[in-house]
Formats: sequence, C-alpha cells, structure tokens
Amino acid sequence: TGFKFFLLRNLTNEYLASFGSGAMVHTSRTENLLAGCMCRVIEDLLSFGFQSSHVKIRALLGNLVRMLDGRTDVDVVEMFGTELDLQPFQPLDTRWKMTSMSPAVTKVKATIIQMLVSVANLRANFRLAKLLHFFKKDYVEDKRLNGELRKFHAFKLEGK
Repeated sequence: TGFKFFLLRNLTNEYLASFGSGAMVHTSRTENLLAGCMCRVIEDLLSFGFQSSHVKIRALLGNLVRMLDGRTDVDVVEMFGTELDLQPFQPLDTRWKMTSMSPAVTKVKATIIQMLVSVANLRANFRLAKLLHFFKKDYVEDKRLNGELRKFHAFKLEGK
C-alpha cells in the first residue's frame, strides 16, 4: 500500500514540476481543474505524512510558490507549430476581472495557500515537540526536581 502512495506522490509532484515557470493559463479551464485536483491530492498526502521529509517539502514548496505567483499567469496560450505563444493579459489589470474561468484558478491558488499553512503548522508542531522532548528530558526525568514539584503541588492543594 505504501508503494501506491509513493507512486501517487511522484505523479503529483512531477505534474507540478511540469508547470515550469508556474504560469497558469486562465482560459484553460480543464488544465486548471486538473491542477486543482492534483493540489488537493498533494494536500491530502501532506496531511497524512507522505510529504514529511525536509527535502520533499522543499521540492514541493518551490513548485507551489511558482504556481501561486500570479505575475506569471497568462490569458491565452496558442500553438504555432512546435512553439507555444503565451499571451499575457492586455491590459494587465484584466487579470483581476471575474470571468467564468476565474473560479478554477482561484480554487487552485486557495488550495496552495492552505498547503503552505499546513507546512507552517507542521514546522510549528515539530518545533514544539522538540521543545517538549528537551523539557521532559531535563526537568521531568530529574528525580530531585520531580520531588520538589510534587511537594509544591501538595502544598498548593492543601491551600497553604
């Protein structure tokens, strides 16, 4: 079963890496829906610990931040032979106008933001666990200090 999750993680991470510059094409609804699905799968893998090592998270975050950066988004992509022609928004402020294609792009970017929050929470939880480990090792397992704490608590419970 673990191997299936490994394959799924590789598929989704390679898909994100294939975005290159991270440019999202606003008029490509199906591509944006697929990107949203891939991001939700990655979010689930992240929440279940399948993207837990520092190396894996760093590789993932680079691709996510590139996709989140709207400065590289384009309006239309056209093929001329074997070359892609990325047509930016004209004028640039039209990128902010709501169209029928906007919700798909917005969902992808909102999912990416949620993943960044999850990574920040993961880091905070790791740091807290490390702090609690040191506290336990240095204070709770110290028999002399432990005895003093018990006396203090018994003293407080008696209301003195």
